[in-house]
Amino acid sequence: MSTKFKEVKEYLKNTKKSFLLTGGAGFIGSNILEALLSLGQKVIVVDDLSTGYQKNIDEVVNNVGENAKDFKFIKGQQTAKLAAEIAAAGGHNLLLIGPPGAGKTM
Repeated sequence: MSTKFKEVKEYLKNTKKSFLLTGGAGFIGSNILEALLSLGQKVIVVDDLSTGYQKNIDEVVNNVGENAKDFKFIKGQQTAKLAAEIAAAGGHNLLLIGPPGAGKTM
């Protein structure tokens, strides 16, 4: 594990942030979701489930236990733009992931 990764992980353990994660029901997104929730972060996932699966979200929620209290799931891309605007206006972090054509460039 790289030193920078360890620094970021330690920082997130001690500092609560809010993240908006698009594509969180896919393989990569669900792993990022689990990592963030395990570090005690607040995460909102927006996904239309076109390439991801609800079972990935359910598995993460089961794995992180009590840390899932700071997690919200929004199904659909209709709210992604609004969520991005809110995140930007509030100075929150925003992470857009997904396959080509998933709507990351809005």
